[in-house]
Amino acid sequence: FAFEEIDGQDVCFFGMHVQEYGSECPSPNTRRVYLSYLDSVHFFQPPRLRTGVYHQLPIGYFDYAKNHGYAFGHIWACPPSEGDDYIFHSHPVAQKIPKPKRLQDWYKSMLDSGKVEGGLYDYRDMYTAANDDNLRSVAELPYFEGDFWPNVIEDSIRELQVEEEEERKAAIADEQEASDVSES
Repeated sequence: FAFEEIDGQDVCFFGMHVQEYGSECPSPNTRRVYLSYLDSVHFFQPPRLRTGVYHQLPIGYFDYAKNHGYAFGHIWACPPSEGDDYIFHSHPVAQKIPKPKRLQDWYKSMLDSGKVEGGLYDYRDMYTAANDDNLRSVAELPYFEGDFWPNVIEDSIRELQVEEEEERKAAIADEQEASDVSES
């Protein structure tokens, strides 16, 4: 969390939730950090410095992580749905929730700044990284607890298990019916 003193009061204006997976963590999560949520309220003063300060906080964290042995950083770049909040319970009415494209562009701008300043080596989207790294299985993707993709994968596995069980039951019923017909 980041605070600024405004009129003698500490005001929280920025928060990040991160997950850290050290060298002791099994592959594919080994030495990875995951910025799962980033949230802000537009109280930081002066307003003209907000974007720069908001960019520096995650860049600073990734630089810190790099200096502590982490090799990869991941970001969840999706805005909350209308009426949802990530970290702060509510936001000022005048503060708009960015659309996905705008948020992704904000992150790209932040990451580009990090590359120029030397805190970040490079960045890629998930699709490009999977292709560049020749991933052959979803099991090769990092697994971040509570993330979107593990939930999608787990839901898909459950659906496949239900379908397989239904097919197994249908096959048994078909065999039983065939057996009953041949006995008559």
